[in-house]
Amino acid sequence: MHPKPISFTPTKYKKRAAPITNNKNVTGISEYKDQFFTNDLDSTGKLAQPDHRVLDIDLNAAADTIKLAIHFMRERGAGGSIVITTSLAGYLASAGAPMYSAAKHGVVGLMRALKNDTAKIGIAMSVVAPGITVTPILSQGQSRGEDPEVWAKEMARLGVPINRAESVALAVGFLMSEGMEGNGKGVFVQGDRMWDLERGMAGTREGWMGEEMLGLFRAGRRAPLFAATVKEEAGRAAKL
Repeated sequence: MHPKPISFTPTKYKKRAAPITNNKNVTGISEYKDQFFTNDLDSTGKLAQPDHRVLDIDLNAAADTIKLAIHFMRERGAGGSIVITTSLAGYLASAGAPMYSAAKHGVVGLMRALKNDTAKIGIAMSVVAPGITVTPILSQGQSRGEDPEVWAKEMARLGVPINRAESVALAVGFLMSEGMEGNGKGVFVQGDRMWDLERGMAGTREGWMGEEMLGLFRAGRRAPLFAATVKEEAGRAAKL
């Protein structure tokens, strides 16, 4: 099945819109310098630790915003939707961008770890994962300082799938319009088309875990510690 653009009803979206949504200016910041193969020294002349600004902005700030959103949604008592921006690099690590890839993988992990607990209080957790999108972040990784629109057109001419920012906004609106049905979704946006990656991964576990390992995993999940979570996941799987 080929990915198709997703539409949503604006009226329904307005009803579900949260007082706080973490879209982080679409993508946050890109990779900052080479942190692993270029050595800098600290004030004592010893090897300096890597610069953590990408982790601070793209991951830690996301966690802070989620905390705020959950707090105020619970205070309001009406539930809501939290949509976090990850990236294609949050599913497929990007060579040359290790800190960025780690941060975006972390965002996906936050959603997966929180979704069952937020669902209990009527809050849907999801992520939108854009591929290359025409925003100012494109200029951050270009030494020539080329205009993002010009660069994107050239890449598109060469066959690289490029998103308009509007398509990412549409994905966010769709996830909010879904209400609790959007909980746990990870909408990948590429070439202005969209696809739920989380659904695909959940349905192919045996393929990437192996039959034996999946069996061991499921056996362990039957322990009392995980019983409630397993029941919730089974209910979600039944709807897919």
